[in-house]
Amino acid sequence: RLPNLFITVSAPVLDHHNFTVSHKMVRTANLLGVAGIDIPIREIIKYIPAFKLGANGHAFAINNNGYVIFHPDLRPMFQDLVKPYFSSVDMLEVEIPDNDKGP
Repeated sequence: RLPNLFITVSAPVLDHHNFTVSHKMVRTANLLGVAGIDIPIREIIKYIPAFKLGANGHAFAINNNGYVIFHPDLRPMFQDLVKPYFSSVDMLEVEIPDNDKGP
């Protein structure tokens, strides 16, 4: 059973204006507000493809800042961090071969 985790998505709403000052185009934008929504992680998981990614493979999601949004072993803070006897690979240790033949 997954904990009740949510992700918050927000975006600024701007009022864009273009005007010319001494033959130079100037673009300004005033912040009108912020639109946001909270999405349960369970809803995101429904749209993750159910492909088999090898014996130990799994799908996960990160945001543009590199924070984990969803991972099968994601735990809320102050709970067990990983499953007992869980074997994982540090993403920094993964190497991509530098050749034209592919992996």
